[in-house]
Amino acid sequence: MPQRPAIIELGEASSIEARILVADDFEPFRSEIRSWLERKTNWHIIEACDGLEAVQKAVKLHPDAVLLDVSMPRLNGMIVSITVPTG
Repeated sequence: MPQRPAIIELGEASSIEARILVADDFEPFRSEIRSWLERKTNWHIIEACDGLEAVQKAVKLHPDAVLLDVSMPRLNGMIVSITVPTG
């Protein structure tokens, strides 16, 4: 049986360098998530305003994690989640 990854508290994660892609068509939400993550961590936050931009940025920048809105224009979050390459 595969092992589940360890859960890391944000306090512990603050010293880990990571690139996080936040994709949401509602700019105030993206901004709030970005602000909150930047206050709590030293992660590099990448933003995308729709599903197509999320795929393009994910392919180009290879983020460590992606936070997706399910309902976005051009491509919805479900399609993005199966389109973005992993690994």
